[in-house]
Amino acid sequence: MLLDTLIAVGAAVATIVGTFSESKTESKTESRKPSIWEWIKKLWERTKKLSNLQRAIVIIAVFLAGCAIVKSYFDDKDKEFMRVAVAANLKPTGSVKKKLYDDARRVVQKFGYKDDVDYNYVSDGMVFFLKNNLNEDEEIVFDNSELGEMYGNQLSEKPNDEIIEKELRKKADFSQYDEDTYNRINILLLTSVEKVARRDPLHNYYDDNGWTVTIEEGPVEISKDILKSVNKPSFSSALAELDKIFRKRVDEVMKAQKAH
Repeated sequence: MLLDTLIAVGAAVATIVGTFSESKTESKTESRKPSIWEWIKKLWERTKKLSNLQRAIVIIAVFLAGCAIVKSYFDDKDKEFMRVAVAANLKPTGSVKKKLYDDARRVVQKFGYKDDVDYNYVSDGMVFFLKNNLNEDEEIVFDNSELGEMYGNQLSEKPNDEIIEKELRKKADFSQYDEDTYNRINILLLTSVEKVARRDPLHNYYDDNGWTVTIEEGPVEISKDILKSVNKPSFSSALAELDKIFRKRVDEVMKAQKAH
């Protein structure tokens, strides 16, 4: 695609230069190189001498070169979108998870987190378990679209630092419903279920009222009101607190079923 663009632009430049060139060679009266402004002024003077046909040729050449550049830009965007979309629908292999883990481990250490990093993958995303410099738990969550982007970056040998750093810097804000926030909490809840029940849930659902995950022992229902009890400044520390609450709820549902 880049080659096609270069060819189109090169052809346009050659057309313009050829159009502006005079049929006879000009005698050089000055040995010094003209400045950029002098060159532009000279080009403008030549423009006035062009015929209507020559002006039309120049305009068409500039237009086609611009179209080629714009097309190339959007083609690259489409390719990037398709690459991420395809990767987001692929279940990451063990080696891919390991590379994502290595990326996260490297980046969080730059922020002062301990080397003690763990992760868990579920159907909707991936959770990383961290320890900050105060030995407090924090957790960051990536959905499948982000995992697809990170996987694509690995294939293109691009860093994932920006994506990971964004999650580390995120502030906790539960003042109103936010689809991205509730989706990440849903991914966290799926992880909590897997950690306690040691199996995937049968069904999961969430809306602006809260989250429901169904396991064999019954539904685990989490109201959005639970967010009011979480008083943490960062989103990562709030997720760690919610994870503890979720695991306790799952354990309670499982014990209640055994009691019957």
